[in-house]
Amino acid sequence: MKNMDLYEHECGYFPELTCRADYQLLPDIDAVRACYSEVPEDITNEQLQIDMFTKFTQAGYRRASNLLYKNVCPHCSRCKSIRIDVQRFLPSKSQRKVLRINKDIAVYPCTNQAEFITPEKIALYRKYSLKHNAEMISEEKAIEELLYWHGMESLDSACNYSGTMNMEYLLGDRLVACSVIDEMEDGVSSVYFYYDTDRDIMRRSLGTFSALYEIKQLQMIEAEYYYLGYYIAGHKNMAYKANFKPYELLNAQDEWQSGEPQ
Repeated sequence: MKNMDLYEHECGYFPELTCRADYQLLPDIDAVRACYSEVPEDITNEQLQIDMFTKFTQAGYRRASNLLYKNVCPHCSRCKSIRIDVQRFLPSKSQRKVLRINKDIAVYPCTNQAEFITPEKIALYRKYSLKHNAEMISEEKAIEELLYWHGMESLDSACNYSGTMNMEYLLGDRLVACSVIDEMEDGVSSVYFYYDTDRDIMRRSLGTFSALYEIKQLQMIEAEYYYLGYYIAGHKNMAYKANFKPYELLNAQDEWQSGEPQ
């Protein structure tokens, strides 16, 4: 692993604060074997990369393009890595309602990297971007950002991380949402989620539904955890993650512990 310098920038959650992050460059498939001193010959490069990525995610790192980062702000510890204990998870009453509302949604996993960025997904992403921008971004900008979330250098290149995949959410033949997730040895890390912002779709709470659906799939294969990135108590865009119980938070000693009151 190439250890990169600490990077400081304006905090994306609290603009008045400065964020400090530790960055690591995730080795691509062809370079990952060199990071291990001894490797059994029957283990593939893809398995090695997933092993490495899992260890870093368990230590609180997130993937952004081909980088792994972890916030290490010296004067703030509000961002806490969160993961859902999949095998103990039970949906709440309101979450069961979301599942019922969306029983007509069909979900398809997509591992074909050539289908990660399609005209339909570009159009959906541009529409979703209106939630965060004053006007719709260009098609070129949408492609640039989708390449970033998938860790791809171009439309013709492979993902930097071999475990990246899409979950496609369809209402009839209409793509209404897509999640970018990274497979790991002990579960899945949620990277990004974008969706249709039409009023009839917004009523469906597809963000909650996608998490519930993906957790259910993990339960079926007896995986352990669903990693949701950072949790910030009381933050309007981050606090919802604590609705998926039971969950664990990574403490200052890099130990996972129950995030719920004992």
